[in-house]
Amino acid sequence: MARQAEHCPRLAAIPLLDTLRLAKATVPGLSSYRLDSLLAHYGIPQPAGRHRAMPDVEVTARLLVRLLADGERGGRRRTLLELDMAAGVRPKRSSSAPEGEQSCLF
Repeated sequence: MARQAEHCPRLAAIPLLDTLRLAKATVPGLSSYRLDSLLAHYGIPQPAGRHRAMPDVEVTARLLVRLLADGERGGRRRTLLELDMAAGVRPKRSSSAPEGEQSCLF
């Protein structure tokens, strides 16, 4: 997204979770991190219409739920900051932000 900053500055400024980075941090050692490989790893069936926008969004959301659960269960991510860092978001810290962090993701 950062490569498109010149063309879409507002979109480029939105922090996005990168599910590829999140998957690599959550299940290291897989031979492939393509969406189809991750679906197979988690036993999530491929939807009808795979490679169409809405089915891919829906199945990626299901994958994200599994990645979040596995990351928290494995003790890899207990806070939103840890999730952001694993998923490629570089949070901006404000001097006016309250001290401390939340104790868990959910």
